[in-house]
Amino acid sequence: MKYLKNEEAAKDAVQQIFAKVIVEAEKYHITHFKSWLYTVTRNQCFSQLRNKVYDLPEEALEKTGKHFSTQDDGMEHVVEKERLLSQIEDALNEIQPNQRECVSLFYLEQKSYQQIHQITGYTLLQIKSYIQNGKRNIRLLLDKRRKKNEA
Repeated sequence: MKYLKNEEAAKDAVQQIFAKVIVEAEKYHITHFKSWLYTVTRNQCFSQLRNKVYDLPEEALEKTGKHFSTQDDGMEHVVEKERLLSQIEDALNEIQPNQRECVSLFYLEQKSYQQIHQITGYTLLQIKSYIQNGKRNIRLLLDKRRKKNEA
């Protein structure tokens, strides 16, 4: 509902996601199912939104006029957000494993420092350090890519 804003579309998406998870889960070694499922769900919703915009009949485009440009601007925002999330995900895969694990558990799985300690065995100071360094390294990687794309 967060992305699709339509109950029927959301129900359809849930069915498609369920079918996709069954097939895709066998292909990958999934260590953090909750964050993986969130990514699959988000991508499916974005895909559905893209298809919805491109499947509009020509008459609907003409009738909506300025209103459609507002929807298109909203879609551009969604696509930009999707691109940024994808870049963050790529950067997350490039940082050190201990940083990646702590950042994923804290931000993607909403675990507390204490829960991360119980899962990983790292001390609370190590966890804080791994999260801070991981965030900084992700930001540096994103800045580096942005500067490369601007050049």
